[in-house]
Amino acid sequence: MLIHVLHIYIVFDTLSTLIPRAEFRGLDAIVKKYNVNDKAIGRLALIVRGADTPRRDLTPESPGLEAIAEGFKRLAAAQGYDDHETIRRERHLYDALYLYCGGDANKLRRD
Repeated sequence: MLIHVLHIYIVFDTLSTLIPRAEFRGLDAIVKKYNVNDKAIGRLALIVRGADTPRRDLTPESPGLEAIAEGFKRLAAAQGYDDHETIRRERHLYDALYLYCGGDANKLRRD
């Protein structure tokens, strides 16, 4: 379930420039919709919310995640690759952040 939640989030986040969202959005919405009860995902969602909204001070990690996400966006523009490649590259970042938040490595995809 975890990897599906993160993958759905990354796809949603990549397309989010086309969809106006309220403050509780993105990963928060997915966690709520699928009733994900994983403390690490909850912590990750808080970090992501801070990075995705004007509330950069929500967590100490949020400004860093926002900067990294912007870097991925600029890298894609500079190197000319599509959203699918951005998702492939970002996946490891979100896996690492999930583990940083106390997540279970056995829940991560192996491919």
